Amino acid sequence: TGIYADPAVSWPLGVRLYLPQEWTDDQARCAQVGVPEEIGFETKPKMALRVLDEARRLKVPHKAVVSDAGYGTDPVFLKGLENRDEFYVVAVPCDFRAEVKGQSQQGNRLSACGDAQAGRADATLHQVPLSSWKTISWREGTKGWLRKKFVAVRAYRTLGGQHKQLGWLIGERPARAQDGDWKYYFSNFSKSTKLETMVEYAHRRWHIEQFHEDAKSLLGWDDYQGRLWTGFHRHATVVMLTYSFLCWRQWRMQKQAPRLPGRPSNPFSPSKRPETTASAAGPSTGG
Repeated sequence: TGIYADPAVSWPLGVRLYLPQEWTDDQARCAQVGVPEEIGFETKPKMALRVLDEARRLKVPHKAVVSDAGYGTDPVFLKGLENRDEFYVVAVPCDFRAEVKGQSQQGNRLSACGDAQAGRADATLHQVPLSSWKTISWREGTKGWLRKKFVAVRAYRTLGGQHKQLGWLIGERPARAQDGDWKYYFSNFSKSTKLETMVEYAHRRWHIEQFHEDAKSLLGWDDYQGRLWTGFHRHATVVMLTYSFLCWRQWRMQKQAPRLPGRPSNPFSPSKRPETTASAAGPSTGG
């Protein structure tokens, strides 16, 4: 599922039904349920790039693509984004390989003396002094503003020992009096990009989980029991249109509601600072 997300509202852009190769190799089985002959096996990262290409063709405005670690470690997906000149912030696992680039101290970013060999994301970021980490709030939740500690290190993502892309290796850890695991991200944003901007983008992926949760619990997304290709896509289209309509109605109601003093509490007004937009690619895989 591809989701458009900005600080005000989000809605689904498109969906693709993943068919295992054992399905696409069985032409009789595919014909029985109406799968078009031109549909062959395709990995999920390649499907995500196709959803992005459709959004680009339709000129959907966006500034970056975000995804979970299932896509953030896929070299085809990352290379596809880079070939399309797309900025991205993707979640990566703790063993993501990156090579730190030497640079001088710049605020909340790490100062490194010379280049080092590629290492794991967790090993690299656990060496960053605590004084270099910065507390950042990115969205207002049901219990107040969400915040964690973050740091960004200028680094190359590597593959087979070769530099593939210069960007930012980003770490997230619990702030004071918080529990939770460390998380890691990689972004190809430019050297001048603020850490707060990349953090806010990274957490736009929340809209993917929110869509799936609402669509399943309220709109029957997981209630389809048919077996035909056409039927599934009709069902998916109705769910996405309904969800988009409800988002539009809620946004209109929020715009028309009288503004009260103090910080906004409505989820459609999490923060007035970011003004950019993002496209969240791919289904949630638990991160």
